[in-house]
Amino acid sequence: MELIVDAQNALGECILWCERSRRLWWTDILGRKLWCNSPSAAATRQWDMPERLASLALTEHVDRLLLGLESRLAWFDLDSHAVETIVKVEPDVPDTRVNDGRCDRQGRFVFGTMNEAVGRAPIGQFYRLGHDLQLAHLPLAPVAIAKSICFSRDGRTMYFCDSLLATIRCRSYGKRIGNERDFARLLPAGAVPDGSVIDANDHLWNAAWGASRIVRSAPDGSIDCIIAMPVSQPTCPAFGGAARDPLYISSAYIDLLVPGRYAGGVFGTLIHHTVGLPEVRFRAATNRSAYTSPSPERNSHARPSLPFRPRRQSRYRPRSGAARAGRHHSQDQRHRHLRLRSPSVPRQSAWHERRRHHGP
Repeated sequence: MELIVDAQNALGECILWCERSRRLWWTDILGRKLWCNSPSAAATRQWDMPERLASLALTEHVDRLLLGLESRLAWFDLDSHAVETIVKVEPDVPDTRVNDGRCDRQGRFVFGTMNEAVGRAPIGQFYRLGHDLQLAHLPLAPVAIAKSICFSRDGRTMYFCDSLLATIRCRSYGKRIGNERDFARLLPAGAVPDGSVIDANDHLWNAAWGASRIVRSAPDGSIDCIIAMPVSQPTCPAFGGAARDPLYISSAYIDLLVPGRYAGGVFGTLIHHTVGLPEVRFRAATNRSAYTSPSPERNSHARPSLPFRPRRQSRYRPRSGAARAGRHHSQDQRHRHLRLRSPSVPRQSAWHERRRHHGP
């Protein structure tokens, strides 16, 4: 296990890897900062947030993120640093805030809320931000602290938990959400399930808060691998790198009487015989043009597009002179139209002119 960034985060969370920019992203919730590390350049950056940032998601544009701020979902532009609100979350419930979140396999952002009031009554809910930017409530049981949100490789199973219950649960996920059932329980006693991620073999990797370990569970819920951590409070794992075989882990030092030297850092270790899945990006139908519009400089030498592709000349010769004349007339009109739109299309040859006027 290697220390990647000595971030000293009070509550590092929601770490993920962007394959396009080859950057590692995560948040320090209590520090109200967005963090980014580029392993190839050995460079780390931070952005101050207007509120506590609990979760985030990649989008189709590498310089634009979806943020799960404590009271709302918002876009964040990395160039201008602008934060644009998408939707408020539970504005009439003052004791809750946005917490863990991740995109499902269809590119929609699924997240949960947590209760910050004394006693932690289970009033947190689960929601999904659709492609149309409409917020939908998911019919899951209320929780005190929504955590461990992730999805099976085929997208048909959703995993989640209430951290206070120390049990990761799951249910079928699709047009209809099925009944909840227990998936895996963490050991030893006192361990709290935090963030989770699914690998290419459909195994679930969970950060066991308070147990100094990362726990891997097979699709049947059985624990088949445990990785020891040098800190007691790992918070979230993520696969990254070009081959998606390094496992990165964020951590926290909050609530520790004597924080360890590297508590709150970001760690990494190479995982053998296992690779991760690419992080799913949020796809907003209403903002698709903003993500995919090419820059003028990039297309300054592009060839002009044709209205349609010219058909090849058919060897079939109609018997009717009128039909033949009509066919040649339509061909001539089509090529005349193309000549007006694109000078690269050649004129009709003299052979075609003789056929049109004198027949074959």
